[in-house]
Amino acid sequence: MGVSLPLILYSCLFMFKKLLQYHLRFLAKGVLKKYQSLIIGVTGSVGKTSTKEAIYTVLRSHFRVSRNQTNYNNELGVPLAILDQEAVGRSVWGWLQVLLAGWRQVLFGRKDFPEILVLEMGADKPRDIEYLTNLAPCFIGVVTAVGDVPAHVEFFEHNQDVAKEKSYLVKNLPNKGWAILNYDDPLVRNMRQVTRAQVLTYGLEERADIFASDINLWQDNDWPRGLAFKVNYKGNSVPVRVDHLLSRPHIANILAAIACGLALDLNLIEIVEALRKIKPLPGRLNLIAGIKQSLIIDDTYNAAPAAMLAALDVLAQFTKQRKVAILGDMLELGSQSEKTHRQIGLKAAAIVDILITVGLRAKFVSQTAQIQGLAPARIYHFDEAETLMAQIEDLINPNDVILVKASQGMRFEKIVKDIMADPMQAKELLVRQDDNWLKKS
Repeated sequence: MGVSLPLILYSCLFMFKKLLQYHLRFLAKGVLKKYQSLIIGVTGSVGKTSTKEAIYTVLRSHFRVSRNQTNYNNELGVPLAILDQEAVGRSVWGWLQVLLAGWRQVLFGRKDFPEILVLEMGADKPRDIEYLTNLAPCFIGVVTAVGDVPAHVEFFEHNQDVAKEKSYLVKNLPNKGWAILNYDDPLVRNMRQVTRAQVLTYGLEERADIFASDINLWQDNDWPRGLAFKVNYKGNSVPVRVDHLLSRPHIANILAAIACGLALDLNLIEIVEALRKIKPLPGRLNLIAGIKQSLIIDDTYNAAPAAMLAALDVLAQFTKQRKVAILGDMLELGSQSEKTHRQIGLKAAAIVDILITVGLRAKFVSQTAQIQGLAPARIYHFDEAETLMAQIEDLINPNDVILVKASQGMRFEKIVKDIMADPMQAKELLVRQDDNWLKKS
């Protein structure tokens, strides 16, 4: 019996990826051995990228520092970040150029190689974090959160399994290194028991080593515009104000960055001053002007249950505007999918004035919201985003505040672009606007 051509092609692609992964790992380890850069690893189920960016913002005023671009946080992306190269899809010639650039760095060096690398490390399956920390041994390990519901239960049966995977980051730290742990998440807090490194905890609870207090929104013409709070450490209290960030989970990201700065002997006042430069990332609770003088809360990067609930908390802070939530499917939740979507519906019913859901799974959100008492006239469900987009202008009123959120596979950035006041800013403000993503539209 002959072997089919598709099977042969799949086998060739599989072998090519494995060879590529091996060579990138070899080159990245060679470059790290050559330069001995200090490595900060960041992992967690939610908040990794925002935390990585906050750390980068704090440190770049004092060190020569680099970090992963976009979502380069896996077995191919992390070595690419170390080598300062970009993925080139399925172009064999392009990958050969990437490998040649890596060899040049190993053999001849690279000008201004960073003193510090801030590397986001993701885990799609067991032992991913172990693989990445063996590739790039960390001096500082930051664990953001595991949460009550795991983000990848298709691969990890329980959130304790997720926590075990994330804990590999702090298990592999040296004695003189630092484990930066989110005190507010018990599964993360307990990771101090598995590390030999020094530990700094952060959070909103006063028992954390670094904690935030006196949290308030600052407003402009009745519109919330940012967060104000105090950061407390060893009896010292310093006021912090950050523009454009509205979500309390953002405070945790900022506290993790402060902890990294303190671990590297920076002054707390200097750290807080650097935080003025922080900006929200595209698709992560970013405020965008919308049609009809509306305000869009663009949270379309991705969606795990904890992040969806947090986004609704942000929407709830708008007390003088009509609140609209456009919510889509949360993917990769396996057997927990219906339960977690219904949890979102419970919360949405108590917050929103208008609920718009899109997708087969999101239907559980609208069903539960109606059961909880949200009037059917205030609920709209669509099987596909394109159907919603054909009607969306009729559903928006002047001065609405509109939360848009779903898993990245739903491509809800297209909805945001459709209701932006200035769609010409999409490349600058929205997530997934590079040519590769746009070809998938």
